[in-house]
Amino acid sequence: MKIYNLLLLLFAVALCKAQITLRAEDFPNPADTFQLEAWLNPAKPTLTPDNLWNFANLGMPTDRYQVVFNEEDLDFFKSAGIDVYRSTTKDFNANFFYYLDLEFDLNEYGLQERGIYVPLQRYSLSPYTGNTLDSLIIQTQGYLYNTSVDYLLFPMSYKKSWSSAGRRAVNFNLTVNAFGLNNIPAQHVWYTLRKDTVISYGIMQIMTPEGVSRKYDVLVDQIETHTIDSFYLAGSPAPPVLLNNFGLVQGQKTNFGNRINFYRKDLFYYFASYYYGDRAFNAQPYEFFTCLNGAQSNTSSVRDSHDKFSFTVFPTLLQSDQYLNLLVAGAKYDMCIYTLMDIEGRTLKKGILENGILHQVESTVFSSSGLYIVTIQDNTGKYITHEKIQKY
Repeated sequence: MKIYNLLLLLFAVALCKAQITLRAEDFPNPADTFQLEAWLNPAKPTLTPDNLWNFANLGMPTDRYQVVFNEEDLDFFKSAGIDVYRSTTKDFNANFFYYLDLEFDLNEYGLQERGIYVPLQRYSLSPYTGNTLDSLIIQTQGYLYNTSVDYLLFPMSYKKSWSSAGRRAVNFNLTVNAFGLNNIPAQHVWYTLRKDTVISYGIMQIMTPEGVSRKYDVLVDQIETHTIDSFYLAGSPAPPVLLNNFGLVQGQKTNFGNRINFYRKDLFYYFASYYYGDRAFNAQPYEFFTCLNGAQSNTSSVRDSHDKFSFTVFPTLLQSDQYLNLLVAGAKYDMCIYTLMDIEGRTLKKGILENGILHQVESTVFSSSGLYIVTIQDNTGKYITHEKIQKY
């Protein structure tokens, strides 16, 4: 009887898929450009534990994106242990946002958002007020948080859960002639609230350029996140009549980012993700993403090594009447591929760079002022490097 029970136990264990545990060493190379494929309005996912998710038969993607995590280049943040930053946006309301960089530290305890950097930005408020002299000016600023937001918390395993919250503040100057405001100091303050719960585990496959990927063990993280915003004028809460004029209210909730992420070893970014935004998790997701970086097919592997070479971008602070100049030199490739994207990952222009020959991009390509990214790939499409550009 004991032998029979033991055989049953071994048979049951053999049928179970491994529940992996993810640690810091499983999330290498945070500075990279992540290649995403996306499908709009996907079906509701099945998220039961010990599952097999085969995403290799989704058909042609609706869109393709690139998400860039840049290696930290400011000494202030580097000395504090910041590894990478990601350029993104923060909403004022549904129609107006501004640009900022979120600063991340990948350490033995987790992946933490620990700081913020905001470049100089100038916005006309005439669409709201009708006065071309009205403006919102954000000065260059950056700082470390008092409390970090935990994106990952190690070790990650099935049923683990954690919550975090942090206060952010961005200073700006406001000119609204109808309210008698002339370059008055103001502040946008928000609290980022986030809750993570590892709700499932199993095995996952996606489609790669070389074919169906091999099977990867994954953990499934359910993420609930949004911000609560407040506004201050000259050190006091902004008056409701002013806020109403811009479609704002104190304590408003914005930047909903509900997601279900699938994580695997040896990939810093998610392997796949369902994006719900402001929807509940029992609703249909808005979009589904897979990440191609390092995903090995059943018949080939993807090499991660890049040959060093020189890539020059100038000017990185671009005025309206200037060309963007691109130059590659010293590479083993006769030619490379460049892609110019806006901060949301949309491709604005793509072309060829010949080794040692200056290439110019006309300023009309840039749709508006803000942050842009130019990435370089070899002639097979393999990512090599990137550079950030500020358009004024």
